[in-house]
Amino acid sequence: MFMDSMQLKEKIKNLTIWRKGDQRAPHKPLLILYALGQLQSKGARYLLYEEVREPLTNLLKEFGPRRRSYHPEEPFVRMTRDGIWTLDADIDSVHIKSPWLIKHGISGGFNNEVYQLLCANPSLVSEVVKIVLSSHFPETIHDDILSAVGLDFDSEAVGYGGHTSSNTSRDPKFRAKVLRAYEYSCAVCGFNVR
Repeated sequence: MFMDSMQLKEKIKNLTIWRKGDQRAPHKPLLILYALGQLQSKGARYLLYEEVREPLTNLLKEFGPRRRSYHPEEPFVRMTRDGIWTLDADIDSVHIKSPWLIKHGISGGFNNEVYQLLCANPSLVSEVVKIVLSSHFPETIHDDILSAVGLDFDSEAVGYGGHTSSNTSRDPKFRAKVLRAYEYSCAVCGFNVR
């Protein structure tokens, strides 16, 4: 059965996300946003895990809860269960380890149906991005995430709170200061980033 854009958006809304109390793991949402950034900038469908590991780890450190260790291999492999992602090899749960994925040159990316939908409809990319951001992250960090994953949208077309991009850069310590001031919680909804 062929997937349409509505079905894709439903799958994105219904991602299986690890939760504990009010904490939600941002691994899959950040991987989706990173992959969309690669699609937008390079047209890339498959991403080599070895090349994804470091940027995804950095995204998890920046936008996820603090952890003793970070595991970008988990969403890279486990997102295949959500019906939007595929790997270029079959992998069992024993091999969900970074060294194994690197040694075997494993690549992953949106499955063919999703890739075709996104390539055929650039506005669908912005809709998916908006769903992921609004479902998993406080609005106060949406622009930072978009910048970090390399996604570039005309803000008026996408509707990200009416923000307009400018060439002026913000103090890189500003985000950390605001997060500390609000004890890592959204000032509006109270969602705790940690």
